[in-house]
Amino acid sequence: MSDGEKTHKLMEQTDKGQKAEGLLHTLKDAFDVLEEQCYEKFRESSVHDHEGHMACAIYMKVLDDVKDRFELAVVDGKAARKELIHLATTQSPKL
Repeated sequence: MSDGEKTHKLMEQTDKGQKAEGLLHTLKDAFDVLEEQCYEKFRESSVHDHEGHMACAIYMKVLDDVKDRFELAVVDGKAARKELIHLATTQSPKL
């Protein structure tokens, strides 16, 4: 991969991470509300409501997985940004 291609890929990854961070921040309240609603349904449910408990567990798992995907994109974007900075400071000018 050429330096230009690598730089382009890192820039795309950085941009994706910044967008994910913005979305994660924007959706934080929604995630919190959905999580609280699920916990409330679980607390209100009967001890014998195994299907309801399983549904809550799956719902929470999906919420966690979605948040994890956003957080991974943020981490990857920050790592790409650091690598871009490193490349910019270590590359010698081409004559």
